[in-house]
Amino acid sequence: MGNKKHHIIFDLDGTLIDSKNEILKTYRLVFNEVPPATMPDLEKLNYGLTIFDLLKGIYVEDDDKIVKAKTLFSSVYDHSDFAETNLYEGVYETLSALKHEGYEMHIATNKRYVPTTRILEAKKNKAFIFPNFCQRNDPWCDFDKTTDDS
Repeated sequence: MGNKKHHIIFDLDGTLIDSKNEILKTYRLVFNEVPPATMPDLEKLNYGLTIFDLLKGIYVEDDDKIVKAKTLFSSVYDHSDFAETNLYEGVYETLSALKHEGYEMHIATNKRYVPTTRILEAKKNKAFIFPNFCQRNDPWCDFDKTTDDS
């Protein structure tokens, strides 16, 4: 590769990992603890949205419930062991080969910094990935490395 640096930016969820089961399990717990007026169909939930945007759609104008639900979601999800989050087949080997070839790899994700870092650690991928891009307003994220999503 010579002196030229090569960078690759990966999306996290849907590219490297499948976190659907973990996320839906967490939302199920949240909706049982902080019941919305109408229980959403979890299979149709757009869990790719930011937590705030998803909860705003569920709880509409009930700011108290949005705050409680967001706090509960973050507390549960951020402390998960991520056993139900799966690395796609071949990802570990691919990242290992790319690192061996000298590529610098980064993550661009809608997930917050803390769960992103914990997932990478749990799935033994943190050594391959340089600092990730994450949501603006994430207190753990350096704003020089953020997207405009909140």
